[in-house]
Amino acid sequence: MSFFFGELAMVVAAAYPMFAPLYADRFRAKVRFGKPEECWPWLGAGSVAKGGRFFTREGPISAHRWLVSFLLGRRLAKGERIEHRCPEGRKDARCCNPAHLLAGLLSLPPGLEQIEFPGNKLDGTKAASILKEGKAFKQKVLAERHGVSQTLVSLLLAGKYGSLLFWCRLPSLPEGFFAGDGTERM
Repeated sequence: MSFFFGELAMVVAAAYPMFAPLYADRFRAKVRFGKPEECWPWLGAGSVAKGGRFFTREGPISAHRWLVSFLLGRRLAKGERIEHRCPEGRKDARCCNPAHLLAGLLSLPPGLEQIEFPGNKLDGTKAASILKEGKAFKQKVLAERHGVSQTLVSLLLAGKYGSLLFWCRLPSLPEGFFAGDGTERM
């Protein structure tokens, strides 16, 4: 059954072929959906430790990364991260329930609220400033200017320091995402 996800999403799909309606239908078929508070495990290819793998024309992508990109309407940039926060403290890499995922983004999209994430050493604004100035200044200068260590600056510029990102909860799946599966959700 075809998936309808609105006029805006069709514009996004034209700009990013990996979001084409065909992919949404294929993605939906590989997830065992449950109640909003339950984990929704990925049933397709992948591993328990690293999560699901979803194959697009552009190549393989992790299932939860594809889902987050779909919900945000853009590909995730280098250094942007996803953290699983499943109930009872579990981190299930195969879970595709957006309510259990946190996105660590380089900039906060309109309509999403920044949340506190344990381990943040810098706020997203200061991290964005360091990233913006990264090519213009030496790491030592950036570290002194922003009151952090040079190691922290190096990790941030290499895209390896996710705690410096804007962390947010994801929007819900669009209305109609479950169309045709015979269940009522969200």
